[in-house]
Amino acid sequence: MRSGVSLRMLVTLSLWGLLAITAVLPSWYAFDKLQLALEAETKRQLIQELELVCLLLHQRSDFQDPQELQDWFKDVARPLEVRLTYVTAEGQVLADSEIPFEQLKDLEDFSGRPEIAQALHGGVGYMTRFSKTVQSEQVFAARSIQFSPKIPAGVVRLATSVKPVATLLDHLW
Repeated sequence: MRSGVSLRMLVTLSLWGLLAITAVLPSWYAFDKLQLALEAETKRQLIQELELVCLLLHQRSDFQDPQELQDWFKDVARPLEVRLTYVTAEGQVLADSEIPFEQLKDLEDFSGRPEIAQALHGGVGYMTRFSKTVQSEQVFAARSIQFSPKIPAGVVRLATSVKPVATLLDHLW
C-alpha cells in the first residue's frame, strides 16, 4: 500500500476547494456592489436634505443674529437626524446644531475642512471622514449660501454618522 494522498482524495479536495471559491466570490462581489449602492444612496439623500435646508433658509431669511440661526438649526436638525453647521467664508463657525452656542467661538477655523473648501469653490462639497469635533466617522455635504442680510455669506454643512450603514454591512458579512 502506497503512503500519501490518493488520487480520489486529491480530486475530492480540489472539488471542495473549487466549490468554496465559487460560493465566496459571488458573495464578495454582491457585498461590494451593495456597499457602493448604500454609499451612493447616503450621498444622494444627504445632498437632497442639504438642498432642502438651503431652500428653507432662503424662505426664512429674517434671522437677526447667529444665536437665532443656532436655535433654528437645532430645530431643523433634530427630525432629520443630522448635524447642521454654518461656517462663514473665513472659516468661523456661526451656528452648529450639536455644539453649545457659547463654545462656537472656541472652535478652530473650518475653512480647511475638505467639504467646506469644495463648497467655497462652487457647487456641493462632499466627504466621508473622521470628525475631530464629534469624534466619529461622518459623511458631510456642504454648499455655499447667502440667505440673510444680517448673517455673512458662508457654507451650510450637513453631517451624519456612517455608523448605521457600517453596522448594516457588518451584519450582512
